[in-house]
Amino acid sequence: MSSAPLPPDPRDAASGSPRERRLREAVLTQVRRRGSLRFDEFLEIVLYDPADGYYAGSHEVVGRRGDFKTAPEAHPLFGATWATYVEETWEDLGRPRELPLVELGPGRGYLLEGLLGELRRQGHPGERFPVHLVDVGRPRSGPLSDPSGLPVPVTWSGSVEELPPFPEAVVLANEFFDALPFRRFRHGKGTWQEVAVVEDPPGGLAWGPGPPVDARTLAELPTGAPEGVVYDAPLRATTTLRTLLGRVSRGRVVISDYGDRAELLFARHPEGSLATYHRHHPGTDPFRHLGEQDLSCWVDFSGLTEAFESAGWRPDPLRTQAEALLEAGLSERAGEWRARAGEESAEGVLAQLAVKTFLLGYPNHQVLSASRDLRPTPVPP
Repeated sequence: MSSAPLPPDPRDAASGSPRERRLREAVLTQVRRRGSLRFDEFLEIVLYDPADGYYAGSHEVVGRRGDFKTAPEAHPLFGATWATYVEETWEDLGRPRELPLVELGPGRGYLLEGLLGELRRQGHPGERFPVHLVDVGRPRSGPLSDPSGLPVPVTWSGSVEELPPFPEAVVLANEFFDALPFRRFRHGKGTWQEVAVVEDPPGGLAWGPGPPVDARTLAELPTGAPEGVVYDAPLRATTTLRTLLGRVSRGRVVISDYGDRAELLFARHPEGSLATYHRHHPGTDPFRHLGEQDLSCWVDFSGLTEAFESAGWRPDPLRTQAEALLEAGLSERAGEWRARAGEESAEGVLAQLAVKTFLLGYPNHQVLSASRDLRPTPVPP
């Protein structure tokens, strides 16, 4: 197919780490049994296999020693600015005695550390915001490697499905939805066709045709796509959000991720938005470094917006991450931070550099927030 990356090196089947060889054999076993493997099923193996999967392994995946770095890792100001969402929701809910915080994919915990530190500086007691974290594993370093040091009680869940129901909550998700397994489709002859994983050459992995797409899946895919466009479809992201909204009765959800609306994804990524990261080097070939590289796609915010609306939540307009941070008071938080540290101190200079990083370093990140049953915010005269 014209969208395929360079053919996999057949030597990869016999080389690489023992972990990579085990994962490749697990994938090939399924491909040989079924003829092809849907890409989300491939991702379930290489990302989430309990023993060898990328996210389930014992190695660090985030930070300088990992494969990529997220904004919260750059400076606590990111989490401190997100405290605005928590404080405003707490006010709009009538200042409840307790308002749970739910973070999806907390990584090593730097967003949470910055956020809780800011809430503490604003005078909130730790027990006011009990924390619920959703992740498949726990980090070996960072604030969450020993959560007993945090000023709030922390509860872990392995998935959104394991979360308890919340009458009220604030949900935060930074670079979570892009990491969920996704499917790949090509638009041709007026419909979507599955692009799957096949064996080619013997012992190797490549793109190939999948089985016909069922009517239910077709109904979830965007309409009006150009002929020949490849769409990496984050259907799991939409399903996960729907499940989450079924757990939370009222409050706010804030999602920050790289992505765009469907029509802009087609224009910007006609060959698909799949991206790989291995030791901070980006790529597009998912069939190398199995279990040792991150695999993700751009989030389709059109699907997430529709999920909010169908569940009775009110989504705010989609904004760039830079716009959202400025609206949430990044400049003010940075000024306070520098005043405490000293304008010319090393910490003050690092805070100023962090502001530039947040505003310029993540140009493809968007923020989608939505609320339900909050007090209307007064419109200034």
